[in-house]
Amino acid sequence: MSRLRPRDDEGNIMIALLGIIVITSIVLVGLAQMLISERVTRHDRNFEQALSAAETGLAKLLTQVKATPYRTSLASVSGTDSRSSATWTASASGGSGHWVLTASGTATGSATRVTRTITQSVDVADLLSHPLFATTQLTLGGGSADSVDTYDSSVDSSVCATTGLALPTGMTASGTRMCTHASPALGRIGTNGPLTLPHDSLANLAGADIYAAGTPGYPDPLDTGSCAGDSTTCASAQVVTHPDPLGFPLSSQCASGVGAGAAAYDGSLALAANAVYNFTDVTLNATAIANLANISGSTLVICFSGELDIVPTVPINSVVTDPLTLRTAPRPPSTLVLISTSSSTGTPTIKLNAGLALPSKVSAVIYAPNATCSATAHVDLYGAMVCGKVTASSGIDVHYDVQVGKLPFDQPVTVSAWREK
Repeated sequence: MSRLRPRDDEGNIMIALLGIIVITSIVLVGLAQMLISERVTRHDRNFEQALSAAETGLAKLLTQVKATPYRTSLASVSGTDSRSSATWTASASGGSGHWVLTASGTATGSATRVTRTITQSVDVADLLSHPLFATTQLTLGGGSADSVDTYDSSVDSSVCATTGLALPTGMTASGTRMCTHASPALGRIGTNGPLTLPHDSLANLAGADIYAAGTPGYPDPLDTGSCAGDSTTCASAQVVTHPDPLGFPLSSQCASGVGAGAAAYDGSLALAANAVYNFTDVTLNATAIANLANISGSTLVICFSGELDIVPTVPINSVVTDPLTLRTAPRPPSTLVLISTSSSTGTPTIKLNAGLALPSKVSAVIYAPNATCSATAHVDLYGAMVCGKVTASSGIDVHYDVQVGKLPFDQPVTVSAWREK
């Protein structure tokens, strides 16, 4: 005799089926969530790998820019990350010390392709962009005897009178102008400290820059730049203030320097061309660099930790352009680089006339950001000069060779403005 099925078994089956459906739904939802999470994870991994690849491309190109910042163009680069198989490309726009780098990284490790693009600015601070710069104080007193004009030694280095007429003696004359000017014809002076400049000087300058002047209305004890002395000069539109200072680190070129058998140098020893020398005190006379004029393209770097005396009796680093009249012209200033290695502000001294009341004429690049540079008589400098404190009461004419600004002279590279497009 068969047992009778309870009347509520049908209800239990329905409940069981409903439970199975619920559990299956939960499993399916969980599985879908796992699949979504896995996809998101792969996307996130691609997202990070794409950025890493873009950074790799940016770093590759940045290395090239730092090595040759003054190139006019750079070829694009590309590659593949061996670990993630992400690819990257990088290109550079701009040139001549001011670049914008753009890099893209693409990761294809999943069905979701991810590309990220980043940019960065690279700028080279030109330490020799000002023909005359003083890091602590600039005092000129020559009035119309102060000037900054420009020329290009690769084009013409002939020397004229202030009227523009060629001088029969050339560089041996005092208070000269270049016969052929570069563009612009006049240059600027600058300082991080007080500027004292007769207003008569402004006619012979493109202008003056005062750095570390701070922001008007927000005084700061670290603001050292100011205009002093001549109210007409200070009110001139040619005098421009900048809130932040310019930095001038010690040069690294002297690290490879050698001695020449003496701690101090007075020109009695012959110095080899295309070499870097280290001394304490240096007396710079015609003998010191006499051999350079006979060696085409030669360069001499003289580093000193103490005093530099520039003897005013003859033009320094000149070349005879007319044997009949003994007309002279400056050799390219980049052929003679004078560098102070002293880190003590005001301790080293540079006497542009060797303390004598005689005018000096020298073609050189003088880089002494901590030195006190003084002139007891008029100076004609063909090249550029950076000193701590500059005093030239009898006037200084700086004839700036635009080729100096192209020297790879310890140029600090600033990397900024990283952003993702």
